[in-house]
Amino acid sequence: MSKKIISAADKIGVQLDIIRAEALGLSRPDAPEKPEFNQIAIDLVKKSEGIRLSAYPDPVGAWTIGYGHTGSVDGTKVGKGMKITKDKARALLVGDMRKAKSAILDLVDVELNDNQISALISFVFNVGVGAFEISTLLKKLKKWDHFGAAGEFDRWIYGTDRRTGEKIKLKGLIARRAIERDLFCGFPGAG
Repeated sequence: MSKKIISAADKIGVQLDIIRAEALGLSRPDAPEKPEFNQIAIDLVKKSEGIRLSAYPDPVGAWTIGYGHTGSVDGTKVGKGMKITKDKARALLVGDMRKAKSAILDLVDVELNDNQISALISFVFNVGVGAFEISTLLKKLKKWDHFGAAGEFDRWIYGTDRRTGEKIKLKGLIARRAIERDLFCGFPGAG
């Protein structure tokens, strides 16, 4: 057989593999692996949270460390005197972002683009999965009301002081929600 025929047969074989993969809902064999998060999501969370390697009470009194991590570190609840490394902060960030993205993919059954997912990762990372589950933002998304959902970001600018129970408008959340909303809407320069 001539080299041209073999080359053509190889191309047809690859095209058939792609068609089969797409028909089965699998990733294309020639497609590069998609990253877990796009860089916009990572940068947005890092910029919004900042990094602190020593535990500190956030503006509403929750003990926080790394990039806004409030859970536990290696089985120990974040608290006064705790210190971590930059590598541990990055690992906690990735774990927290995975948790946020997983919740989004489980709860949102409408089509979202990468920027909308990035905006929601930052939002859920910050407010928590529980708050997202009961949010009007999610309810509007589930009704395919992306415009209405975008309008909900601006409502999440308050924190509750853990000592007094008082609602506090936080400047950092005002700026963060504007960026998340703009990114969700696809405005240039967001994120």
